Amino acid sequence: MSIIFKFRLVLCTATLCISACTTNSNGVAPTIAPDTVPATTTTIFSDLPFGAARLEQAISDASDLPSDWIPQGLGSSSLTDILYPSTGIGFGNCGGPNRDELMNRFGIVAWAWSPIYATSNGALSSMGIFEFPTTSDASKFLEAIKNSGACGSETYSARELGDGEFQDDTPNEYRVNMIPGSENSTQWSINASYSTGQVLPSAKASGFTFLNIWEYSTRMSGQNLETKNIQVGAYEQYQNILLRFGIFGQCCTVGLTNSQAMGTDSTPSLESVDEFASKVRKDILASLQLPSP
Repeated sequence: MSIIFKFRLVLCTATLCISACTTNSNGVAPTIAPDTVPATTTTIFSDLPFGAARLEQAISDASDLPSDWIPQGLGSSSLTDILYPSTGIGFGNCGGPNRDELMNRFGIVAWAWSPIYATSNGALSSMGIFEFPTTSDASKFLEAIKNSGACGSETYSARELGDGEFQDDTPNEYRVNMIPGSENSTQWSINASYSTGQVLPSAKASGFTFLNIWEYSTRMSGQNLETKNIQVGAYEQYQNILLRFGIFGQCCTVGLTNSQAMGTDSTPSLESVDEFASKVRKDILASLQLPSP
């Protein structure tokens, strides 16, 4: 399986766009250009601005992770990366705006993502910190991303990326990278569903949990190929700061080899996300000198 680590995830496929998946999606990077705020608008920072360096440090301070979680590459932040705002089928839930587009709309100030960690059962986890100008802006983004996460279900198709092709080559057409090296004529059928729930049991803050499921199927060389990608995660708000925790896994694979899929049933659970958040939340808030509930 080829995994693309794009932290604007909604995830895409056996490929992960986290960015989360991400992933091309509930797929996985904002640097805000000055012209994203109208010249006639004055932003008043009623909340303490932290900046990407402080957010990166908070991610680094959140080190109480299981010893068998293996980082896959490095994290990212608005110090070095940019947003990839998109709207449409495959890019945002139910054809709506993706997370980066919503970040732009509500004036994201800075952000940071952890590395993606391979967990003990083969799932992939990540955490992010988003800073908005004010508590009100953070609340509006939280409401918008929750509405996006509760849009219901959709069915669509997407072509496979061929050798040497990238999603950026066709910005108006959502593509998948399920089987690297296969022909770009392969069409995948995708059944997706999105839902939200109450805040994590361990959280004492505003927020919600989400469940995204993508079921992929196609036929290649006379054989049926199928897999199901699952992402479970949560958002929490602390003043003008939002925390996001997510775990991505896979199950129910048919016709794909271990190298093309994640190899085992790595279905994540709400309990595993809550445990993950419980291990790092306190350290993040302490690093940012925010009150811990």
